[in-house]
Amino acid sequence: MTMTRADEFIELYRELELVAAEQYNLPKDGSVVLHLSNRREFRSIKPELDYCRDVRNLLSHNPKIGHTYVVEPSEQMVQLLSATLAKVKNPPKATDIMIPMQRILWKTEKDLVLPVLKDMIEHTYTHIPILENGVVMGVLSESTILAYLVDEEIIEINNSIRFSDLKSYLKMENHRSESFRFVSKDTLKAKLDELFSNALEDGDRIGMVFVTHSGKETEKILGIITAWDLAGAN
Repeated sequence: MTMTRADEFIELYRELELVAAEQYNLPKDGSVVLHLSNRREFRSIKPELDYCRDVRNLLSHNPKIGHTYVVEPSEQMVQLLSATLAKVKNPPKATDIMIPMQRILWKTEKDLVLPVLKDMIEHTYTHIPILENGVVMGVLSESTILAYLVDEEIIEINNSIRFSDLKSYLKMENHRSESFRFVSKDTLKAKLDELFSNALEDGDRIGMVFVTHSGKETEKILGIITAWDLAGAN
């Protein structure tokens, strides 16, 4: 017997329930897709998932008329379930969201500060990682420069100042208005959402998340993630 679109819809919905219940430890009581639609990573399609749930209930709880389902789901609904199932099976990870190293502007302690400041203004960069052999030694930000100028009572950054002169200000733990985090390359986007959300609730602003192989500060970074990158991945 040829599978109709309604059959395909019901089969996809059933598989989505099974996979989502296992992936997110959800109760297997018929409310899996409801719980799924309320998760942060699926809120953008919550109305569509709720609609699919209504259609599935209609198809499942009503008898066929002349061997035909009472309604025929649209192709878009089938595609939505298929895409959602794929996302549940293979949830986005840090490596799917991060800006990779080859696209990051970074410097070393030996580099001059002034040319980098000009780059920051021209390209609206907010943070510049300072690396040594690929490992993060510090971060340059607007607050870094301001703290340096105020504390050292300096009125200008001349052509001779290098990042090594700002070393204590570049250290991540010495940034006064923001924090920095490290995560492993396999960290799920849902965990990253939670990381930023919890920080915000605690009054902590995360300036940048560094992605390494296993999330250790001593490892070479593979890429960076900002709040903007995370928002754009929804």
